[in-house]
Amino acid sequence: AAMVAFDGRDVLLSARRSDAAEYLVGVTGVAAQIVEWGTGVEGAVIVNATPIGMEGGNLPEAVLAAASGLIDLAYGQSETPAVERLRGTVPVADGIDHLVAQAARSFTLWTGLSAPLDAMMRSARTP
Repeated sequence: AAMVAFDGRDVLLSARRSDAAEYLVGVTGVAAQIVEWGTGVEGAVIVNATPIGMEGGNLPEAVLAAASGLIDLAYGQSETPAVERLRGTVPVADGIDHLVAQAARSFTLWTGLSAPLDAMMRSARTP
């Protein structure tokens, strides 16, 4: 879904298994350049669509050091190490931001009303 959302832009794709990256390019039809896992790309906005960080582990340091932004779709009770590492240095959206945005859109589609975004965000971030 992230690749399709960015279709028409310069998309670089990295996966821990190169065959998985090639498969994803083929199945989505999105033109993407495959980059070797762990390679930093200066100025890239990173979209982490893996579970890395949900229970420890982190994205490769070279990737994080080169990033100009991070959208980390993984979420849990605490921030992922990647979000902790980059928050305050580049724009960051974490998994809770994404989850709430999805829920807000669904709320509006189902009810026809504007979603109470602030209340939803507070609720999602309350342990």
